[in-house]
Amino acid sequence: MKLSRYLRDFARSAGLLLCGTSAFVLSPMAWGQEQVGRTQASGLWSDGNWSNLNGGFSPPGAADTAYIGSFDGTFGWSADASVNLDSDAQVSGVILGDGTSYGILTIDAGAKLVTGSMFIQSGSGLNVNGALEFSNALYVGGGTINQNGDMFGSTLNLGWANEAATFHRTGGILYLADSLNLQHGSNFTLTSLDTLTTANVYSGSTLTIDSKPVMTNLYLNSNSTLVLNDNIETWNLSLDNATLTRNNGATFSTENLSVTGMNYDLNGTDAISGSVTITGGSLTVSTPTYVPGSIRAFQSTVDLNALTSTSFLQLSDSTTNIEGTLDFTGGTLSTDGGTINQNADIVGGAMNLGTGTGGTVLNRMSGSIAVTDLSLSASSLTLSAGDSAETISIYSGSNLTVNDAMQIGGLTVGESTLVLNDTLTMSNYASLYDATVIRNNGAGLVTSDLSASSMDFELGGADMVSNSITFGTGTLVVSAATTIAGNLGASQAVVNLNADFSAFNVTLGDTTLNVNANLQAVNVMVNGGEVFQNGNISGSNLWLGFAGDATGFQRVSGTVSVNQLTVGGGSSLNLTGDDSMLNLVLFDDSLVTFQQLNGQMTGLDLDLLSINSAANLHVLFGNVSGDGLDWGLRLSGNQGMLLTEMLNDGRLTSDWIEAAIVYDTNAYGNYTYFGAVTAVPEPSSLVLIAGCFSFAALRRRRAGVC
Repeated sequence: MKLSRYLRDFARSAGLLLCGTSAFVLSPMAWGQEQVGRTQASGLWSDGNWSNLNGGFSPPGAADTAYIGSFDGTFGWSADASVNLDSDAQVSGVILGDGTSYGILTIDAGAKLVTGSMFIQSGSGLNVNGALEFSNALYVGGGTINQNGDMFGSTLNLGWANEAATFHRTGGILYLADSLNLQHGSNFTLTSLDTLTTANVYSGSTLTIDSKPVMTNLYLNSNSTLVLNDNIETWNLSLDNATLTRNNGATFSTENLSVTGMNYDLNGTDAISGSVTITGGSLTVSTPTYVPGSIRAFQSTVDLNALTSTSFLQLSDSTTNIEGTLDFTGGTLSTDGGTINQNADIVGGAMNLGTGTGGTVLNRMSGSIAVTDLSLSASSLTLSAGDSAETISIYSGSNLTVNDAMQIGGLTVGESTLVLNDTLTMSNYASLYDATVIRNNGAGLVTSDLSASSMDFELGGADMVSNSITFGTGTLVVSAATTIAGNLGASQAVVNLNADFSAFNVTLGDTTLNVNANLQAVNVMVNGGEVFQNGNISGSNLWLGFAGDATGFQRVSGTVSVNQLTVGGGSSLNLTGDDSMLNLVLFDDSLVTFQQLNGQMTGLDLDLLSINSAANLHVLFGNVSGDGLDWGLRLSGNQGMLLTEMLNDGRLTSDWIEAAIVYDTNAYGNYTYFGAVTAVPEPSSLVLIAGCFSFAALRRRRAGVC
């Protein structure tokens, strides 16, 4: 391989190496200023048989790159050369051979060479009988190193330039501040005296460890071989399509183990204190095993044949056979695709099936599931007696079947199917979105708080919600008598109350409410939408159009019995003599029509009436009998001024032209009536108020009525 022109331009930084009993320091040297080549085929480093590009003759200095063995005739350098270093020397770099010619350098015992980088090419060789120190890297491609002295440096690359290197060691130690790299069928043996950070073994190379060296990371790839003749300790050990050969009962201890394209058995022989990763192979746990960090499997087969404990188990497109208990208490089981075949118990923290783009199939033959949080995405699972979870969440087309009665903390179902063959009880919440809930065998859904949207849901006889219901975009049907302590809220939905329903608050926005039974609540607040009444509505407050949107109110049957009725947002409501309330408040351009029942001579009996300038209360009298005071509205106290103002500006209207304001405490008590006396008593006892009572009106306004 002819690389001389490239190598002549090579000038890398180098350094001084200070050696002690356990460490050395490399000090940066100056960049190479000159290429100096050997002119005689053999001799000593210290002789004058060297030439540089400027025509001078002297051995290479600290700032030079020394060439030993070059193209015949190039700058007068010898094509093949062999040099002995018999005393200490320092250069920026050394290049032995050029792929066609060869160079041999021998460092004699007692001598030391300090350099930045060194290249040894095919056919060339380095004999280290003294000491070699290289601050950067030593590259060996197709060449040979015979080590009998100590070597100190940063990186040793054997098999450089796609050619296997040969390394013979009869003595000395190897200290690398960085890495040992073996490529293209190169071989190397480490001993307990050697020190390095990382060993990388590639493409059919072999690393043999005779006794435990000091090292941090060990990576074997591409059909390489690791031969253990003694125990080793590493931080990271990676075996990628590699061969592991153990002699003398050798084991390894590592923080993290990564295995690719191979079969590996966690059988207690080796100690893993952190994590295990398997890719494209098989992992077997044959004895009880604890992996503190994690077990990760990618496109692999995992056989858990014994108790397996870990804090995190990740299974991606893998087949996992659980024959021994799987325990990830306080941790997580996460899957993306693949299959789990369960024949033993699963216990732990969060169990997430189908976290990525692929769902996971869990085939359950035996064993229970007891986890803190269970989550399914595009996956299917059946729970039975003995299983438990604090929360369950299913998404993205998942299917969860509950065969036996079960109690959990919370439930979330999104775009998935929940099949209940027995009652499922939630102590906290049930949240349903675009979900299908199928109940068989009289099974029920029991929860404290129910939230559902983008779906239809029936609250049936076996169901129970104790606190609150929130519903949106769909149809909620209450088919069994239900009482909740909190609120019913619905938005852009249809709510069919086909059975008696009681709540603290009922708040509806843009919703159709069909009251086909009795509705009782402290507050019923409706904004927009429509109400169709076929049952009784009772409570403290009924407020229509509370946020400014008109509510249509169609009354077929039933009564309204509330403490206060508030109508706003342009809403309209028809009242009859069967309805009752203490306060009536109208605002915006809303309309309330009161129809006095036929044969009755009474109407709305109020403590307070407030009508703003755009609203209207229209009183319809029944068949006026002519036997005394016939009234459609009365207010407690003297409210003549208030009612007169309402009549004068059209806020209070009626269909009876003779209706007026009546206030006579002697005859009718301390009430102000809107009506007329058709059988007039003595004039002194009747006062028909046609105008405005300024003093009374002023007092009433201050009281907040007008």
